[in-house]
Amino acid sequence: MRGFAWPITPRSLISLTTSAVKRASDAASKAQDRLDRTDDDLEATALLAKMLGMMPDHGFIIRAVGLKSIRSEYQMRITAAKKRSTPTE
Repeated sequence: MRGFAWPITPRSLISLTTSAVKRASDAASKAQDRLDRTDDDLEATALLAKMLGMMPDHGFIIRAVGLKSIRSEYQMRITAAKKRSTPTE
């Protein structure tokens, strides 16, 4: 088994561990940000499916009174998803 090219001292071990923890933390944070950005998009998709499922009952009129609240919430979610889709880093 090959060893390290430099001697492992407590100080270097602390430095390596600290660096690894920071990289892992940064990766987790970026992953969480990506997940958070998809929340509105997923909610908008669910609302669209619900609205499309209700359309036959409303004569396929998108602006029907029974669909108005779902449609406005869908538009709000899709706008929020568009705003979040571009990271501000």
